[in-house]
Amino acid sequence: MAPKELFNRSVDATRQASDAVSDRLDGLVDDLRRLSDRQLEQVRRLVSDLVERGRELTDGVLSGGGDLREQASALGLATVDDIERLERRLDELAGAASGTKSAAKKPAAKKSAAKKSPAKKSAPKKTPTKKTPTKKAAKTTTAKKTSG
Repeated sequence: MAPKELFNRSVDATRQASDAVSDRLDGLVDDLRRLSDRQLEQVRRLVSDLVERGRELTDGVLSGGGDLREQASALGLATVDDIERLERRLDELAGAASGTKSAAKKPAAKKSAAKKSPAKKSAPKKTPTKKTPTKKAAKTTTAKKTSG
């Protein structure tokens, strides 16, 4: 074989090998692209499923709020409306109590004044009180009793 022919064969073999490697690499790239497309589609489906599941849960929570209200009502728990109504009633009673306290103080003062008046009348009856004798007077009284 002539060196030129050997050289041409080597070039052809290199081209064939290069073409085979190129074909193989193209196949691998296509496989990877398909895999990434599948994975991308799987990721899209997964995200879509998660979003749908989130919507279902949100709808369940929102519709379940009625169930919770019914259960709380069955337990006899106070609602926000009940508490607000009670607060308004307490405010009304506090306002009425502050208004009646000033009115109640006036009759109470009259009653206490009426009670004090009879006490003053009975005070003069208590005026005759016995005074205790002094020590000297007490000795003379006991001496008189012993001698007599």
